[in-house]
Amino acid sequence: EPAADAAASLTELSDALGRLAPRLAPCSAPVPAGTGVLARLYEGDGLEAELRRTEAASQACQLCGAANPGQRSWSTDWDVDVAKRRMTPSRLLLVCGACGGARDLPRAINLFTRQFLRKAGSPDESAAAELLRHFLRVNGHDAADVHMLQDAVAVAHAMFVIQKELRPLPA
Repeated sequence: EPAADAAASLTELSDALGRLAPRLAPCSAPVPAGTGVLARLYEGDGLEAELRRTEAASQACQLCGAANPGQRSWSTDWDVDVAKRRMTPSRLLLVCGACGGARDLPRAINLFTRQFLRKAGSPDESAAAELLRHFLRVNGHDAADVHMLQDAVAVAHAMFVIQKELRPLPA
């Protein structure tokens, strides 16, 4: 049965992603980053006001602990129910720019693709290097573990493709 195969594959891939990136992993859900989808799901529930209150009260990134990070964004984790083809938000995090960049899978893929296609010393190269250093530090890896980010992006992308093909509806 295709749904059982998809569910088993997603479970296996999720376990692998958890081993590669125990604290900071690319988000594999096929939804745009940010709070737009949440605002539509919880329209009229006071979500925007609650988010603003939390932003004002929180002074640290909820993933890496960076104090007073300059650029912050919201990042959502989603649970996907393969059988019902539904996905529900499971966790909402206020993250620093570096963590937000690592969790935004399409943006990370585009950054690494642009870096690969351009010459050394480009802005994309320094942004990719910064993203890599942050990912390694937050997940407790050392500089010799460069492949961990590549592997995490590949696993998250595989999950993204499976989930996108299921066409789950946010609920």
